Amino acid sequence: MNNSVLSDFPWPSIPEMNENPKWEDDGFLIKGEKHANFICYNQTDSNWSEHLTELHEQEAGNGQHPIDIASRHLALSSFRKLAHNDEALLLEVGCSSGYLLQDLQKYFPNLNIIGSDYLAKPLKKLSIHCPKIPLLQFDLQNCPLPDGSVDGVVALNVLEHIEKDELALKHLYRILKPGGVMHIEVPAGQNLYDIYDEYLLHHRRYSLTGIEDKVKAAGFEILNSTHLGFSIYPAFWAVKKMNRCFLSNTEEQKQKIVTKQINQTKKNLLMKIALEIEIKLGAFVRFPCGIRCILSCCK
Repeated sequence: MNNSVLSDFPWPSIPEMNENPKWEDDGFLIKGEKHANFICYNQTDSNWSEHLTELHEQEAGNGQHPIDIASRHLALSSFRKLAHNDEALLLEVGCSSGYLLQDLQKYFPNLNIIGSDYLAKPLKKLSIHCPKIPLLQFDLQNCPLPDGSVDGVVALNVLEHIEKDELALKHLYRILKPGGVMHIEVPAGQNLYDIYDEYLLHHRRYSLTGIEDKVKAAGFEILNSTHLGFSIYPAFWAVKKMNRCFLSNTEEQKQKIVTKQINQTKKNLLMKIALEIEIKLGAFVRFPCGIRCILSCCK
């Protein structure tokens, strides 16, 4: 990590303070005073809450669910080249509890990283575990970062939570430097929207061609696109179709069903093995279906 990259970064002015913060080692300098390593910029109205974040991550095994491990592996693969440049700066949007941030620190120690999330509370908790990483709270639909300010952006399972996903993609394009890389992941299967999606406040699921079209419309060039979860898709499809029968259930009933299903899969050895094999095959094969769409793009 090159501290000069973060200290020289043009951090946006903090609302109501008319002051541009400055990064210093493990915190922000604001009006000459040292503060923690996170800043709050903006937050619009949303039904999303810390409770939903904690529920999802706790039930999913705190980042150790096989599908989440595979997801982070693919994200890391998109930035291996960037990681060799100690002048490069990567932004994670929707870092939540910071599992990918910690993987990035572990495997790419020279890479300069910024974490961001819609909610402030998870960032405050995360600041304890990642004291050397600047953490920013903002709504991606109103992203405060300057044009052409980062070399890479990663957003795992973020766009489905955003009402105006096209606007969010335009902001991601805007803040990337020319030649910068973006890696995104979204839930796959437009016709498989069920109680899981409804309970976790997904606005939509995506077809691969649909998200490709939105990415291109924002200005990106697609480097690679595929699906994750091809190996477990038949079982996933069956569960999703069954879950659609429960859309009229009460919120309490939906939560119990969703919690039970996540718990049943988080320690599934067969799923873990299947996804590990799929990741290896993915270097040679573009999977036609799966439970998540994966795209790597450049500006």
